[in-house]
Amino acid sequence: MGMKSMHFIRGFLIFLVALSLVLTWAIWTMPGKDEKKANSNTSKLSEITVSRKDNEVFVPTMVVLHKNNMKELTVDTDIMRNFNKEFATWSFASIDSSEVYSGEDYTEKLSENNNVELVFPNELPLGLFSKFFGKLANVYKNETFQRITVSLDDPTSIHFYNDREQKIYSGELENGDKKKLNELLDADDKNYTSVSLQKLGSKYVYLPTEEVKLPQYAYMVETQPNSFFIYRLFDDTSEVKESTAEAGYEQFNDNISRMKVSQSTNILSYYRNRTTTNKLDLVDMLKSSFYELQKYENWPGSVHYFNYNNQKQQAIYRRYIEGYPIFSNTSQTSTNEDDLGATYITVSENGLSQLQVPLIVAQTPLSDKEDEKQLAKGSDILASLNQVGIENEQIEGLEIGYCWTNSKESSRVVDLEPSWYACINGVWLNAESLIRQKGGATDGL
Repeated sequence: MGMKSMHFIRGFLIFLVALSLVLTWAIWTMPGKDEKKANSNTSKLSEITVSRKDNEVFVPTMVVLHKNNMKELTVDTDIMRNFNKEFATWSFASIDSSEVYSGEDYTEKLSENNNVELVFPNELPLGLFSKFFGKLANVYKNETFQRITVSLDDPTSIHFYNDREQKIYSGELENGDKKKLNELLDADDKNYTSVSLQKLGSKYVYLPTEEVKLPQYAYMVETQPNSFFIYRLFDDTSEVKESTAEAGYEQFNDNISRMKVSQSTNILSYYRNRTTTNKLDLVDMLKSSFYELQKYENWPGSVHYFNYNNQKQQAIYRRYIEGYPIFSNTSQTSTNEDDLGATYITVSENGLSQLQVPLIVAQTPLSDKEDEKQLAKGSDILASLNQVGIENEQIEGLEIGYCWTNSKESSRVVDLEPSWYACINGVWLNAESLIRQKGGATDGL
C-alpha cells in the first residue's frame, strides 16, 4: 500500500471517529435547566473521573532479572500487571536491620546475582506499605526506598534500597513463593531488554545495552470542560468570577482561590491559600494527594506515582502508555507548567492547596503499531549529553518515555512518539531536542 493511500485511510478514520465523538459529546453536554446546580454536576463529574486503587498507583514500573551474571529489564504491561498483583499479596514480618554502604559496595549489592528487582519511579516511604508489615517500627515509617530485591534462591530474603542515601533495609518476606516468582518471570511472551547499571546524580538507573525499537501511536483526544472542575474546586460557585487578567488563559476566582486553564496546552492550574502551621509527614501527604488524584485525574490508562518535590511538598503522578511514562516535547527553556503527562498535587492538613492537571485525554487509538522508531542505546544517548556539556552528576534521571505532540493533521489528534528523556533541575527534557539546542549531533539517536 502506497504512502498516499495510508495517509488517506488515516485521514478518513480521523474524520469518522471525530464525527462520532462530536455527536456523542454534543448529546452528553447538552445543557439542562439545572446545569448550574452543584448536585447536577456532581453526577457528571463521576463520568469523567477514573477509579483507581492505591496498589495500582504506588507500584513498581520495571522488573529487572539478575540471572547468569546478566541484567534484563522489562516494562511489559502483562508482566508488570501480574507482578503488581503478586506484590499486593506480600507480607513482611518487619525491618530487621538497615545499613549504609559506600558507592562501590552499594553497586555490588544491587548487582547481586540470581534475584529479581522491582523498581519504583522514585522514593516511597515504608509507612505507606504498613499494612504489608506484621510490625513496622515507627522509626522506619518515613524512611524511603525506591527498589526491592528478592532472592530467587531464598524468596524469604527481601531488601529495600534507597539510592540517595545508599542505604539498604533488610527484612523477611513471609509468603515468598519461589515457584510463583519464576512463573511470573518466565512468561511465554516475555519481553526483556539487556541493561547495564549506571549512576546518575544520586540515582542508579538501568540503560539498555542495545538499540530499542518501539511503536509510535496516534489517538483521538477529548478536552474536559472547565465547568466540571469549577464545581469541584470551588466551595460556592455563585461566588466564582471569570477574569481576563492574564492573556492566553481562561481564569476563574473567588475570594480565596483561583483556577486558570491555558488556552494553548489545556492544562488546568489551581491555587488556594490555606493557612496552617503543621506540615504533613510524607506518608500522610501521599495518602491525601492520592485522594485528590482520584477526583481530578481523568486519564483512562495507567497513572503511577512518579516523584515528590520536598521543597514544594508536592506529589507528582504521571500518565503511562504501554509501560512507558508520557512527557511533553520539552526543551531546555521549559518548565513543569507545560507538562502534559503529569498531575501535580500539593495538600495541607486542611485540604488541597495546589493542583495542576492536563484536561486533554486520549480516547480512540488510530494506529496499528506498525510504525516504529528505533532509539539509541543508553551509553550513546549518555555520551551525546556529555559531549554538549551535561555531566552525569547533573542528570537526575534518564529513561525512555513517550512524547505527547499535537498532530499537524488535526487538533483532535495527538501523536505519541518514543523518545529519550533526561531530568535536569527537576524538569524532564526531550534529550534529542536538548542535544540539538546545545549544538550537538543527533544522527543515529
